[in-house]
Amino acid sequence: MKLLTTRLKKPLIIISGLIIILLLVLPSCFDSTKQTAHTVASETLPDRIDFNFHIKPILSDRCFACHGPDANSREAGLRLDTEEGAFIALGEHKDHHAIIAGDVENSTLLQRIFSNDPDDIMPTPESNLTLSDFEKELLKKWIEQGAEWKKHWSFLPIGNPEIPEIKNGLVHNPVDNFVLKKLETHGLQSLGQAKKENLIRRVSFDLTGLPPTLQEIDDFLNDNSSNAFEKVVDRLLDSDAYAEAMTSQWLDLARYADSHGYQDDLERIMFPWRDWVIHAFKKNMPYDEFVTWQLAGDLLPNPTREQIIATAFNRNHKITQEGGVIPEEYRVEYVSDRTQTFGTAFLGLTFECAKCHDHKYDALSQKDYFSLFSFFNNIPEEGLIEPYGAIPKPYITLTKKEIEEQLHFIKNLDKLDTIPLMVMEEMPKKRQAYILNRGAYDKPTTPVDPDMPQSILGFDQSFSKDRLGLSKWLFSKNNPLTARVTVNRLWQQCFGKGIVATPDDFGNQGSLPTHPELLDWLATQFMENGWDQKAILKTIVMSATYQQVSKTTKHLQEIDPENNLLAHAPRLRLSAEMIRDHVLATSSLLDKTIGGPSVKPYQPEGLWAETIGGGGGSLAKYVQDKGSKIYRRSIYTFWKRTVPPPSMMTFDAASRDICTVKRQSTSTPLQALVMLNDPQVIEASRVLAYRSLETYQALNDRIAMMFRLLTSREIKEDELKSLVIYFEEEKNRFKENPKDAEALLQIGEYPQKELAPISEMAAYTIIANTIFNLDETITRG
Repeated sequence: MKLLTTRLKKPLIIISGLIIILLLVLPSCFDSTKQTAHTVASETLPDRIDFNFHIKPILSDRCFACHGPDANSREAGLRLDTEEGAFIALGEHKDHHAIIAGDVENSTLLQRIFSNDPDDIMPTPESNLTLSDFEKELLKKWIEQGAEWKKHWSFLPIGNPEIPEIKNGLVHNPVDNFVLKKLETHGLQSLGQAKKENLIRRVSFDLTGLPPTLQEIDDFLNDNSSNAFEKVVDRLLDSDAYAEAMTSQWLDLARYADSHGYQDDLERIMFPWRDWVIHAFKKNMPYDEFVTWQLAGDLLPNPTREQIIATAFNRNHKITQEGGVIPEEYRVEYVSDRTQTFGTAFLGLTFECAKCHDHKYDALSQKDYFSLFSFFNNIPEEGLIEPYGAIPKPYITLTKKEIEEQLHFIKNLDKLDTIPLMVMEEMPKKRQAYILNRGAYDKPTTPVDPDMPQSILGFDQSFSKDRLGLSKWLFSKNNPLTARVTVNRLWQQCFGKGIVATPDDFGNQGSLPTHPELLDWLATQFMENGWDQKAILKTIVMSATYQQVSKTTKHLQEIDPENNLLAHAPRLRLSAEMIRDHVLATSSLLDKTIGGPSVKPYQPEGLWAETIGGGGGSLAKYVQDKGSKIYRRSIYTFWKRTVPPPSMMTFDAASRDICTVKRQSTSTPLQALVMLNDPQVIEASRVLAYRSLETYQALNDRIAMMFRLLTSREIKEDELKSLVIYFEEEKNRFKENPKDAEALLQIGEYPQKELAPISEMAAYTIIANTIFNLDETITRG
């Protein structure tokens, strides 16, 4: 354990260099969440060369600069990014071909890459690109085997691969067969299983976003039954905390906020939709139904009030109320937002790249973009909120009586008589959509109708050409993307990165799947088992792969630095919400009330007022809540788009301006500042100290309890010795500086308790804060 030394002085605490080392250097050494497009390469040629996984990456990295999609830089009339271009006759007399299937001797691509003549060799010396001998042999064997060209891997039908046989290794379920087979091909093996303390901490955070309690840890440690871990998993999946944790991630995807955004950023009420999402996850609503209600609940036969509430998903986008704007320009922007959210969230594609022109890399045309756009273009909405502060149409009004009698999932904690909620609604007469020249709202060209790209899956003409038909297309068993994209996000939830490391880009510029057969197996299981998200998560966490140790070795770091082969579990920093909730839960401050309006916990004074450019209405000034509201889970923290919660943004929370399916991961000094000086952390340190004093009499026991609460493991003898010494130092310092002790203990609204002399109480608070600041506290291994 590494200890952090803090010294309380005015105004508060001075950062020590050691904490920055712990929070910033250690995570960078072990964090395996960073994306990469490569897996470990084997120097043994595969028996069968696959275009998508062996050949296309070479062409893309080494050849596309001169022979790719950019017509302005293309040379010699050769285009290697399309099948037609790769096999076309070349030269003035059209007498040779770069690639001739099965003909190694006459394929000029091979002649050029194997040439020793600097005037002939490809890539050219001046390009500073080279091919390895292994890559050359791959290309040669591919042509020899018939140069089979394939559609992009994610556009191919989802397969149902056979579960591979493996020679050695621990297998809990088929996930392990696929992972161990990949390890075998690279001469590697799993590094072993994690300790039970690590395991319950890992799965508790991954499934609920909260740490395990001491009682839960002890119960698991004392349970020697063969299904002990499965009982833990089932308990977590059935908890309210699981539903809240899943909702927290869905809020990023749905770009949820409590304000409209743009300059004036007025307040909006959307919490009934958030309550519905929690409700849906709690009852494990099938994913196809869950998404269909949100996309088109209002278009279902005789839609219920609940189904209409679900459609608020597509009203979470920003809406302007600025005078002087052109309403139609912003209305088009709102439709574009829905279009791009659909593409990112459900298809994992960068549809936004086809708004102004055909997609440069993927088989998505500008017509495809505006054909999808037209599904969302029939809402009776205005581009500008008028009059100022009005509720943007269309919306419904929920009554107190209606909530109490029918909509029990909505938590009307403030006992409001009526609650307005923006929802989706279809116009009686459809609005014609057009391809917009360069995406400009006022430059319509060719009319388009609702449709989806043939490159993915043609739109069945039996489907209605509206959002409900779009949902049916999305969940067609022939759709190659929906299930893959979804199970990839669920895998990312448990491993820090997906089998495809770019969950927002399953296209040509995205990462290849590290385990494509496993991805397809999970996708098939997902569809065949009723789109059950809990079932997929349970399959993942019950695997021996998930339950591995998170340590690595020097040898493994050298050959698989990104842990793509999964020889060990990843070590991940907790999310912004998890860190704050961890602080609240372990100190016993956490208010576990489910649902209801957003709350306003601690925030730097005057922050909103300083950033408002006029207007702002009820949000011109931040008015902090009182009582238990400030200790609610972070999912309920009020989200103002122009000024999101600063501490959470410091730990890489999404801005909620756009659909986000993977947050960035940074390590900055500001994160150390938050853990040292945030009033929520300091107050929690004081309350945790109270808890330890009320539970134990001896100093060592008190420190050991705090340490175990925050790290989920027993403290080591040398760690305890260091903390005891530090406690004595701090106690003596506070004796000499009682005003510093008073200042420390006054932070936060939780009432003070006189459980020990003020110098001791302050020293215990510093010890608790020190443990909160350990790298081990804010990570799960």
